[in-house]
Formats: sequence, C-alpha cells, structure tokens
Amino acid sequence: MSNRQSPVQEEEVTEESGVVENHTAEEEVTETQENTEEETKQAENDEEQVENEEDEDFEITVDESQSMFTIIECLTKEYEALKNTIESKNGEEIAEDSAEVKRKVKRLKRELKKAIAYQSKLSENQNFVDDINGTLQNLIAKVKTDNSQAEETTVEETEVAVKKAKSTKRLAEVAEELAQVQQLAAEYEQKVIDMEEKLTKVKNEAEKAENTVENSKTDDNNEEDEEKQRLEEEEREKREEEEKRQKEEEERRLEEERKRLEEKKKEEEERRKKLDPVSWPMFKIEGDDKIINSGLVCMIRAQDGAYSDGQIKGEMFPEASRKYPLSCDEEIVSNVIRVYCDGDEPVKFSKPIAIAIPLSLPRALPAREFVIKVLNTSPYKDLLTRDIIYPEYKEIRFADALFDEVRDLTLCVVSRFKKEKETFNNKGGKLVSTIDSRVSLTIPKRSLRLATELSLQLKGLNDFRHYQIDSTNKRSSINTLLTY
Repeated sequence: MSNRQSPVQEEEVTEESGVVENHTAEEEVTETQENTEEETKQAENDEEQVENEEDEDFEITVDESQSMFTIIECLTKEYEALKNTIESKNGEEIAEDSAEVKRKVKRLKRELKKAIAYQSKLSENQNFVDDINGTLQNLIAKVKTDNSQAEETTVEETEVAVKKAKSTKRLAEVAEELAQVQQLAAEYEQKVIDMEEKLTKVKNEAEKAENTVENSKTDDNNEEDEEKQRLEEEEREKREEEEKRQKEEEERRLEEERKRLEEKKKEEEERRKKLDPVSWPMFKIEGDDKIINSGLVCMIRAQDGAYSDGQIKGEMFPEASRKYPLSCDEEIVSNVIRVYCDGDEPVKFSKPIAIAIPLSLPRALPAREFVIKVLNTSPYKDLLTRDIIYPEYKEIRFADALFDEVRDLTLCVVSRFKKEKETFNNKGGKLVSTIDSRVSLTIPKRSLRLATELSLQLKGLNDFRHYQIDSTNKRSSINTLLTY
C-alpha cells in the first residue's frame, strides 16, 4: 500500500490573516511484507483524517504572490498520477486498493474545494478594489470641482493614481486568472467525477470478476460433484451388472450341475437296473410237478439279447436231497433242480444271466444265510448268492446266482450259519461279528506275511452237533469253530 502526500503545501495561518497551504506532489511507494499491517492501519487513519478534514471549516485569504495556476497545476499532476495508477492496475488489484484510491480522490476533492474557495476570495477582493476605484473616482471628481484644493491633494492624488494603476493592472490579471481558474476547476471537477465513475466501474468489474470466479468455482465444484456422482453411479451399475451376471452364471452353472447330476443319476439308475436282475426280462421254467411252488423250477432273467426263451430247460428232483450229504450246519431249503441245454456243448451267454431258485422258507433268519450249491461237482461248489424277492412273486422268496454258461447243472439252496469274511495283511486288524458284537477276531501286526482271507462263523448251541459230556460234573463244554 502506498502513502502519498497532498500536492499543495499548506502555509501556516496567523490570527490576523489565513494563508492557503500548498502541498508539493510527491509519491512514496513502500511495499514490504513485514509492515503490511502498519500501512493498512496508517491508511485507515489517513482516511479518517481526510474525512475529518472535510468536515472542518477552513479560512482562505488572498495572497497576491500566490498564483491559481500553481494550485491548479499541482492538482492536475496529482490527478494524472492517480489516473495512471488506476489504469496500470487490473480489476482485482484496484478492488484490493480501493480504500487508498478513495482516500486520494477525497483529498483531491478537498483541494479542489480549497481552490474554489480561494477563487471566491479573489472575487471578494476584486469587489473591494472596485469599491476603492469608485472612491478614487469620487475624489477625482471632487478635485476637479474644487480647484482651490488641487495643490494640497496633488501628492495624494499621485499616490492614489499609482495605486489605482497597480490595482487596475492586478485586477485585470486576477480577472483573467479567475476565468482560467474557473474553467480549469470545472474541468478538474469533471475529471474527478469521471475518475470516480471509472473507479466505481472498475470496482464493479472486479466484483463481477470475483463473482464470476466464485461462480466458476461453484460450477466447477458442481461439475466435479456431478462427475463424481456420475462415476459412482456408473461404478454402482457396473458392480450390480457384474453381480447380476455372476449370479446368473452361478445359477446357470448350478442348473447345469443339477441337470448333469440328474442325468448321471438317471444313467446310474439305468446302469444299476441293467445290472440288477430284477429289472431284466424274466423267463419262467416250469416242471411236471405242479404241487411244489405250482411247478416252478426256476426263474431266468437276462439282459436284452443275452438269452432266448427255450435255450435252457429244467426239472425238479423232490427226493434227491437224500443223495447229497451236507455239512453238519447246512440244510437244504429248496428243491434240488437240474438245468441243462440240448446238445453236447455248453450254452455261452454274451452277458451273465441270473438263475433264481424258489425257497421253501417264508422268511430269512438273521443268523443264517442262503447259498446256492452246485452238487454235480466234487467238492460242492458254493456260488455267490443273493436273497431276493421279485415283484411278480411277492409270496415266494428266491435265491439267485449269475452264470456265464450252462451245460448240465444240479443246483440247490442251503441255509447255513453266516460266514463273515475279511482280508488281513501284515498290518493286522480286527473282525467283529455282526450277529453278536461280543465276538470278534483280532489279528496282531506282522502275524501274517501274506494277505489272507479269514472267515468268522458263529453257531448256536442248539445247532451244535459235536459236544462232549463230562462224566464228573455233567457240564457241557462248547467248542468254538473257526474256519479259514
């Protein structure tokens, strides 16, 4: 901020007469960061001082040595300096220094007011001189009338004439000077008004520019917020679309997996049905004896294309069970039947067929199992047998086994105590009976060198045929039978 003194230096005013103070135009510019606050306070004090000076009354007296052109010239220089200062700054700088500019404009207006007051004083002095001139004219007329006093007033008239000549000359100069001063004062006042208008315009432009900047910042912030909101919305939509796509993909994958599992389950069921003789086509072989099981010798079930009706024939031997001795714990629970084919060569099947023999027992026993035995071999051959009930013959139980070929076979179904089998190696193990969990077979580690299949079979007391009677205490001793 800059402090500038008035261009018109003021002279001291005495009690008898006031002298217009003159200020020499001088501009001092001091801009440092350290004394910014002090200069601001000084500018405010100067502005308050100028405002107070505008309110004070001042006295103007005419000094013949003082020229109005000097005052106007100083004011004009001050105005030009202020004008150049305003034009050299932009709107924002003027808005920042508006207080200082206003202070300088007020000072110029005050100096102009002083100049106008001085002009008024000169006009009053001119009127006073006019009064003196009138008095002199009266004196001259009186002198012309009274010739007798001419000699006495010659000296006075001479002095008055000299003063009149000087006054007339001075008055002419003052009149011309006043006319020029009035014109310059009017022009200067108009310049000050124009400068104030320009200052107001610049200030308005600065405020407008500031508002524009603020609005631009606000618009930028709004645009940034809108852009940010738009990006967030797009991100949210993308995230929702991605989640929706992943969900749809997961649902599609689950649906495909479900269909695949259903197809696999269906295929497994079909495969199991194909492997399950119950679902195979059924062929019935009947004999001449219609009393036993309505003459049913056996049932043959085979997969499609594996067997043709009539390839195998069968017959029953009701009394043949006496010809085939069995183990002590085995008993025949079906008819002894013979299945055979015509010709000397056995019939071989592309896929195994199931031969099911009807049982004479209505239900299975928990501790016993059914086994189909081939009796025309030595020794008898046990077949892997399954206890089964066919939907077509729910009142009859069957035991069936699979055959790859048939030539001439004598078959029957026997019931025996269950044999539980387990294969052990050198790591050992334990086999627990499913009939009675209190009975188990434990094989220690490294007791077997090779993998061995062991069977555990429990027999009840009523069915045990080998016993010894102690003649001393008449008590029975039970021998446990372990076969392997």
